[in-house]
Amino acid sequence: MSTDVLMPQMGESVTEGTIVRWIKHVGDNVDKDEPQQWLRSLRAFANRRRGDAMLLGEVNLGLNELASYFGEHGDELHMQLSFLINEHLWLALAREQAEPLETVIRELPAVPPDSGWAVFLRNHDELTLDKLTVPQRNDVFAAFGPDEGMQLYGHGLYGSDDPGHSRRP
Repeated sequence: MSTDVLMPQMGESVTEGTIVRWIKHVGDNVDKDEPQQWLRSLRAFANRRRGDAMLLGEVNLGLNELASYFGEHGDELHMQLSFLINEHLWLALAREQAEPLETVIRELPAVPPDSGWAVFLRNHDELTLDKLTVPQRNDVFAAFGPDEGMQLYGHGLYGSDDPGHSRRP
């Protein structure tokens, strides 16, 4: 009996993939700490195989959840893409004031000594603004995506590789 499985996006040139081992089966429980234990194991494996390996996580969560992905002892992700800095940078640009960026930098959790934030200007596919408040998001929309057709799902802006959108940040 076969089961349809939605494969994650693996890259623009990858058109198919093969599941070589099931980690979980339908109906299996996932313990609360299990994702963190998996990250600790993955980091230990990567560090044993290659000392200069680094785990970069795309963790687009709220302030109170970010630190847990670095690990209590700095033994999980080496770096995280800082979506909060990215969103507040665009808010600062829209308002022409540094305050939103300064505030979010002060509010970010402290990171372990061997960890850090990966700061980026935007993603190629979209500018996600989902962690901003509605008034903050509206300020960014007014400055960089005033037409509804430039906005993506009401919480972001289309990326530079989306055709037909002439005014993008």
